[in-house]
Amino acid sequence: MTTIKGILFDKDGTIMSFHSLWINIAIDLVTDLCEKMETPYLKRRLLAEIGIIDHRIMPDSILAAGTTKDMTLAFQAIFNQENKRIDEHVIWIEEQLYLLMHKHVSKIEPTTDVVSLFTSLKNKGIKLGIATADDQLSTSLCLKQLNAHHFFDFVGTSDIYKKKPDPHIFQQFCNKTQLTPEEVVVVGDNITDLVFALNAHARYGIGVLSGTSQKKDLEPYAHFIIPTIQDIIKPNGLLLWETESPIDQATCSDAS
Repeated sequence: MTTIKGILFDKDGTIMSFHSLWINIAIDLVTDLCEKMETPYLKRRLLAEIGIIDHRIMPDSILAAGTTKDMTLAFQAIFNQENKRIDEHVIWIEEQLYLLMHKHVSKIEPTTDVVSLFTSLKNKGIKLGIATADDQLSTSLCLKQLNAHHFFDFVGTSDIYKKKPDPHIFQQFCNKTQLTPEEVVVVGDNITDLVFALNAHARYGIGVLSGTSQKKDLEPYAHFIIPTIQDIIKPNGLLLWETESPIDQATCSDAS
């Protein structure tokens, strides 16, 4: 059987806690945008459109799995219905997201002891990568705040590569590390990550429950489901797939 030599991680909700950071950023962004557009009555509607309802982030919503572009397009659609245009504010939205990331930098927290985990994985000779819907600047800021940037052999962001679930980031990770799909597993907290793994023909897609999804959301697509990425390494030092058999899962995929 082919040995696993690489792991491609999602970022938000997988290696980094999602809710405390992104709820605050999204609320601040929408509040500021509504102020600029003089439309405070649209605040709740805009938040719901990107996936925040009753101060909770909905699984596989734009905020949970989409890109900055997806968010902007969602905002544009609502403002168009109000006969208002935000075209001139598109660049402002991108810049404001980065500024708000800096503002809330103290809320960037790991889902587990990522330094210890990544050190152990690297000591086992495993190549590590990131596949995120976030942009490069924000991703770099987050990884540095977590003191984890130096562990990664490859960082794939949606402003440089095609967004998940298109397998483009996976293919580039394999090219950079000279690994085959059979030697790589994908780890993420939402359906998009696991469909991404299926589309890329990764060896395994591993779902984690540290983000926005519940077990029932991930089961149709995952080979393994674990509480956090810490459970990739078992207490005896062996890796998850060395001690457990993959669960039966559907072969659903959608590269759209």
